[in-house]
Amino acid sequence: MELEVLANPFIEEAEAWALPPDNGSIIRWRGLWEALLRDMAAEVEIGLIAARFHRTLIAVVSRTTRRLARENEVNAIALSGGIFQNRLMLEGVFSELSAAGFEVLAHTEVPANDGGLALGQAMIGLAALG
Repeated sequence: MELEVLANPFIEEAEAWALPPDNGSIIRWRGLWEALLRDMAAEVEIGLIAARFHRTLIAVVSRTTRRLARENEVNAIALSGGIFQNRLMLEGVFSELSAAGFEVLAHTEVPANDGGLALGQAMIGLAALG
């Protein structure tokens, strides 16, 4: 949450750090950490570093999702889980996948994290009762 707040003023201008080519099943994080440490050593504004970090995660999640969707012939993608409580991540990944032609689904009334899970469990319990 703190990184999201720091990144917010810089997110529009920030670019993702360079990523290695997608090799399939393994995501290589070394380049991200090296770029982050280079920026820190160069005393780049912390908010800009946070925004670049977000942009890089958005790129990785989007790229991996596009590849998996193509491999599995899927066109509808649901964005769920705690990471999508982060507005920058949700909007960024949603935008990338939508632009790539996917139908993107996201929470609107139920939380994307444990709150949604708890609601689902309560509904299953209620259905089991009768």
